[in-house]
Amino acid sequence: MHEKYELVTLSQPYVPGFLAFREVDHLMKLIDSSKKDSSHLFPQIILVDGNGILHINRFGLACHLGVLTGIPCIGCAKTIFAVDGINKDYLETIKLKYLQNDGDCYDLVGLKGSTWGTAYRCKSDEEPIILSIGHKVTLNSASLIVSWVSDGQVPVPVLIFKMMH
Repeated sequence: MHEKYELVTLSQPYVPGFLAFREVDHLMKLIDSSKKDSSHLFPQIILVDGNGILHINRFGLACHLGVLTGIPCIGCAKTIFAVDGINKDYLETIKLKYLQNDGDCYDLVGLKGSTWGTAYRCKSDEEPIILSIGHKVTLNSASLIVSWVSDGQVPVPVLIFKMMH
């Protein structure tokens, strides 16, 4: 695993639904720097602490970053983004019925029939994480990749990033 980070000051306030506009420029600088300094360690996939298509505009941070970089991205959120009938109550219901064991997952299907993401239970005693595709990855592939790198509530790469902040 290669680790690279930079301390930045976020100049824009957090506004729900607009996380990408607050964070993507800083992430792009880091990725561009990695491309120049360590091209042999350039990421093949990026997991972000945010959403992909599970977003009011179907275009969250994972989509935004993926399109700008051309790198496959997966959104790995700790909380549900309310859209198309998918909300905290919906998550509580599926959690009790379908997410009892380590590795259980359940597709998040909205009222209009669209699949927005997957609730994934890394460990049975932890809250599920919410996966949504960002760019150049299917939901099945995203679930599989996250299962490979998970140890607890949050996928390890996202957890390491969060521990630094």
